[in-house]
Amino acid sequence: MKEVVIEFMLSRRLHLLAIVVAVMSSLVMVEVAEAQRRGGRSGRSSVQGRYGSGGSSARNRSPQARSTAPSRSASAGGTSSGGFSGGVKDGQANRQREAGQGQGSRQTNADSRQDTRGDTRSDRSSDRGDAAGDRPEERTDRTDTRQDERTDRTDTRQGERTDRVDDRSDVRQDIAGDYNNHWHHYHDNYWHHNDAAWAFFGGLVLGAYIASLPPRYETVYVYSAPYPYYYANGAYYVDVPSGGYEVAPAPVGATVENPPSQVVNVTVNEQNYGYANGAYYEVTPPEEEGGEPTYDVIAPPMGALVPSLPEGSTSTTIDDDSYFIYNDTYYRPFYSGSDVVYQVVEDPTAAAEG
Repeated sequence: MKEVVIEFMLSRRLHLLAIVVAVMSSLVMVEVAEAQRRGGRSGRSSVQGRYGSGGSSARNRSPQARSTAPSRSASAGGTSSGGFSGGVKDGQANRQREAGQGQGSRQTNADSRQDTRGDTRSDRSSDRGDAAGDRPEERTDRTDTRQDERTDRTDTRQGERTDRVDDRSDVRQDIAGDYNNHWHHYHDNYWHHNDAAWAFFGGLVLGAYIASLPPRYETVYVYSAPYPYYYANGAYYVDVPSGGYEVAPAPVGATVENPPSQVVNVTVNEQNYGYANGAYYEVTPPEEEGGEPTYDVIAPPMGALVPSLPEGSTSTTIDDDSYFIYNDTYYRPFYSGSDVVYQVVEDPTAAAEG
């Protein structure tokens, strides 16, 4: 805006200067024309005298020319100075009006800029206020959203854990049911009631002697033993050189076709096993569809809990802790409610020696 005002003032001054030059040129032309009309040197001397040209000619003018020239010169000079003076005054007035208008324009522009700056500051302040007011709300919304997401994830995880626990429980129940079906499938159909009584009368104590085998038995071969075993409803027998048979511990690795009638299910690390008379069994599915499963004798699994121990188990105390031993396996007694249960544990003497 400042450059526009300066350009406008320069334009106005050039215009006034052009007017002044035009007026002066007109006066000179008028004087020249008048001198030519009158003719003679007097006219030219008069013009030259008035405008300071032809110095020696002015000194040689006639007295009449000298007497009339000043008069004309005065007359012409008066007219000329009056017009010039009026033009100067008009130019000054115009310049003053233009200066006033420029000052007014500058003031208006300054006021406009001030108003614009004020409006801009107000807008920025309002925007900052709005933004500052929005930020706490946005933070609150984000916090609420994160809290809701955490709650949803927690609920989802809890639901998934519950579902997995329920699924595992269902699987364990199904497996237990299946195993119990396997354990008891042949109890009434295969083992005779007197088979259990036969073993009972034999004592079922390791090393006990019987003269003959039960009516039903299976002959079992184990790679680690050079002699056969005879299995009948949870009891194992070996030949005695003098005749008869002796009760023997269940050989690990033996496979039988019919589980003991007194077998119970035990679970260790979500794996189900059968337990009877100090021996542990694992079911092997049939090789062909429609076939019958078999039952493998395995080593006692660590952590197994059983409701009872066979006759012939012995008790001992090691480091003030009570243990029961059967067939070289250590058991710790615990209370389960009002009942005593026995848990398979590591050999404490081996731990002490190590």
